[in-house]
Amino acid sequence: MNVAQVVSAVVVSVVVGRVMGSSVKLHPSPTTYKPHYNTLYTPKPHHAPLYSPKPTYAPLYSPKPTYTPKPTYSPPLYTPKPTYAPSYTPTPTYAPHYSPAPKYAPPHPSPKPTYSPAPAYKPHHHHDDYYYDDKPAHYDFGYGVSDNYHGTTFGHSEKRAGYRTEGQYFVDLPDGRRMVVTYYSDDTGYHPTITYEGTPTYPAHPLPYKPKLIHKTAYTPKPQAYKPRPSYKPLYSGH
Repeated sequence: MNVAQVVSAVVVSVVVGRVMGSSVKLHPSPTTYKPHYNTLYTPKPHHAPLYSPKPTYAPLYSPKPTYTPKPTYSPPLYTPKPTYAPSYTPTPTYAPHYSPAPKYAPPHPSPKPTYSPAPAYKPHHHHDDYYYDDKPAHYDFGYGVSDNYHGTTFGHSEKRAGYRTEGQYFVDLPDGRRMVVTYYSDDTGYHPTITYEGTPTYPAHPLPYKPKLIHKTAYTPKPQAYKPRPSYKPLYSGH
């Protein structure tokens, strides 16, 4: 509310009071009379807002950066390349080697070949080529092998005088015996004699494997007593 509004409100209240006082007669009390005063309107004080200027901030001083100038490089002194005077070497001149053109003589006619008749070859029998000195042979040899690591023992011996050959060989058998073969051979044929030395021994063989029979008892289920299910009855039955 401004000042003009306050003044107009006061004037209106004074005028209304006068009009009402002239038309209405008041009958004050005979004993005490208190005059009636209209209270003056006191407007509420109007406080203008205090003006607070915006704070001003002094800018922080930042010194300007100092720049180090770039180093200047002086160009290197120009040194021209040395110039060399070319040494002139004349091109060698080659004298052409003169070779006279060859002279070709006409070929001489070849004489006609003369053929001699094919030679006739006669078979010539050399006596050394087919001759065999069939003399009676004479030799005598023998060897024997005994290998204890592998258990192998054998041997052979033989001699020959003319057309009769005699010999003997032996070998150890797996059963522990030794087989001896004595033989001779002549114009009647080959005649061996076989003998055995020692007693045969056979290792005891293990019995054949027989799995043990495992007898299992037949499954018999345990009897279970019959238990009927419990029946429930309600405790309260409403009618």
